[in-house]
Amino acid sequence: MKASLTSAIALGILLAALAGCQRDDPARTEGPAEQVGQKIDQAAVKATEGINKLAEKAGAGMEKAGENIRKEAEQAQAKNGEKK
Repeated sequence: MKASLTSAIALGILLAALAGCQRDDPARTEGPAEQVGQKIDQAAVKATEGINKLAEKAGAGMEKAGENIRKEAEQAQAKNGEKK
């Protein structure tokens, strides 16, 4: 009984010590891997935003080009209709 009580007390002290090592302190500095991971995440978000903006511009340009082609086709069709 004395050995199990001593083991239980030792286990309690060990768990208390381990719990103290992992504080949820907001002032805790992040490790280098965490900092790099956050920078990678931020870069990915910025890249995605940039790609989306370029895609929107390209889409608008394609719509304008399609409209111009349609107008040219209508004009060519009207000219062909006049010549017949």
